[in-house]
Amino acid sequence: MLIYAIARAENLTVSEERYEEYLDRFIEQYDDFMYHYEIENTFGKELLRSEVLKEIVKEYIVEVADITIAEDTEA
Repeated sequence: MLIYAIARAENLTVSEERYEEYLDRFIEQYDDFMYHYEIENTFGKELLRSEVLKEIVKEYIVEVADITIAEDTEA
């Protein structure tokens, strides 16, 4: 998958702090009564870390992208 290739090429990894922040956001969005370990038991730590890595890569792409908006030539 392209996301993982970019992560490897750019040495992007998931820190424990970033992972914990993701779990906190997950709890706030979906169920304020869950705990981190319950989310990990339900979805699996590997899947959750994978989701965090996808976020990190998307943020990286936006950060390094050279975006040019072309003028609309149709009139």
